[in-house]
Amino acid sequence: PIPYLHIYRSSSEKVPMPRTDSPYLYVVLTGSIRLYTPSGILDYVAGQHSISEIDTPLWGHVLAFPKGQDFLALSLDFTLEQVISVVLKLEENLTEHIVKGQFRGRRLHDRGICSFCI
Repeated sequence: PIPYLHIYRSSSEKVPMPRTDSPYLYVVLTGSIRLYTPSGILDYVAGQHSISEIDTPLWGHVLAFPKGQDFLALSLDFTLEQVISVVLKLEENLTEHIVKGQFRGRRLHDRGICSFCI
């Protein structure tokens, strides 16, 4: 067992969601699921993921089971320190480039990620 990795297998339509205070990544492995969140309902198919800090699901409902199989998903828990360290390692001198006006990154909204850019 890996302490930050959790596998979810369900043969029933209602799927329990991770209960943790840490941010987590929820990845659908097989089938499709509808996640009910405070801001709305979101559907996911195999290969898609949800990030809890963006919109934490309250519960899930399996929309389609894979043929002859159970619904499968996994979650990866992260501490805030882990998230910050990964972001900082993306480019170790990112802050220095931004301050000097040398940041040449692509604008985030051009990729459909958010409504603002750096």
